[in-house]
Amino acid sequence: MLVPVIINALFNVLVLYLLLRQQELIPLWGAKIGVGGDVIATLILLPALTHLFGHKLIGSQIKSNKLPKLLAKDTPALMFVSWAPWKTACLLSVVGLLVFALPLVGLLQLAGLESMDAMAYIVFKALWAGLLGAIFAPISALYALVKHSQ
Repeated sequence: MLVPVIINALFNVLVLYLLLRQQELIPLWGAKIGVGGDVIATLILLPALTHLFGHKLIGSQIKSNKLPKLLAKDTPALMFVSWAPWKTACLLSVVGLLVFALPLVGLLQLAGLESMDAMAYIVFKALWAGLLGAIFAPISALYALVKHSQ
């Protein structure tokens, strides 16, 4: 599961670098970009995109016999496996928003953070996106394995 961590971290670094290369400080809440808004947007997009891309990738690997199907006895009973992938992606985004994004933004606000150095934020965001990839990629991979093994 190291690949999603690296991909998420590098993608987020690239996007932030392109957006922030002219800025020295990133406000907690800003018109163009702010730490709070970016954290929230990341927790809406990252779980959903990780889930949808992972679903397609694992499905194609199972179809081409690069990954074996799970046997019925090895398939965990997951309530949301019967859902369409986009519904599960939405669920993961909502969970990410409620469990990770809103508490983190609240903590930053309570700590009195008004802004962050742009490079410090890029490093934070790379670590944050990597951590989120490590959390959401295994869930999405398990979903896809079970879904494509039925």
